[in-house]
Amino acid sequence: MPIWLKAICFLGVLVFFGCATPQPAPEDHGDASRSAAPKSQPVVLPLRPYQAGLLVVDVEIAGKLRPFLLDTGSGITIVSPTLAKEMGCTPSGRLTGHRMHGQRVDMERCRNLTLTLGGVPIAHKVVGVIDIATFLPPDWAPLDGAISLASLRGRAFTLELAAKRLTLETDSSLQSRVKDMKAIQVRSARPAGGAALDVFAAVDSPDGPWWLLIDTANVAKTILAPHTTRSLGIAAGGASSPEKTEPIEASIRLSGSAPRAVPVVIQDIIYDGNLGASFWQGYTLTLNLGTEQGWISLHP
Repeated sequence: MPIWLKAICFLGVLVFFGCATPQPAPEDHGDASRSAAPKSQPVVLPLRPYQAGLLVVDVEIAGKLRPFLLDTGSGITIVSPTLAKEMGCTPSGRLTGHRMHGQRVDMERCRNLTLTLGGVPIAHKVVGVIDIATFLPPDWAPLDGAISLASLRGRAFTLELAAKRLTLETDSSLQSRVKDMKAIQVRSARPAGGAALDVFAAVDSPDGPWWLLIDTANVAKTILAPHTTRSLGIAAGGASSPEKTEPIEASIRLSGSAPRAVPVVIQDIIYDGNLGASFWQGYTLTLNLGTEQGWISLHP
């Protein structure tokens, strides 16, 4: 496996703090807070290409812009040990979660750090601390951390991967944005003792909805677990070999939307599936994490 693909397997498919079955989010646990006064206008954050299809967003810390990976599937927002030290934090304790293939991941944590996105200060009760550079090819530019959906808890935002922008919505801009969009079913999970936040989109099947992780840093194909493919009537390549690493064409219908044919791979992961960047490139996705609502429209 090429080293850059191993890096993607860590960053995009790692899912630091996923859980096998999404559960309703508790009312309050500690990642990001909406303590800052909301902006009167939506805030548009440009997303910059990094490597191999990954995208970064600039985060302001102590008046300096820092490159953070945008990873909606990572569960927890993380900072590097070097940045943690600069911010006056001595990492301690432990956050524990699992990769989507089941491997356990432990990391230290920092408490009460503020990261600023587009002029919006976002207070984090907990962030993870890990050195991303350890998992990247040595010639890749360094990153200071990764922004997860935990940083957007309680907020509404729109993600347009094809246009490379993330918009933090206001109440009024959200209403205007979604009036012509299709509502989809989403739900969240709060693993790692409530410090992390994963969001799943429902996919229709004859057996009811399956819940697939929204994961922008998975720059490989859409991933379906064997039990999901059987329910959807997708051949998995034989009973003795349920996994299929070569992509096959499959029809995916987000609940409430029209079906879409996409290439998928079949892997035995702890989720029903993983909707990565290649899937979301075709959509504008709006999520309101305060109300667990989601909407999509086809990207023009």
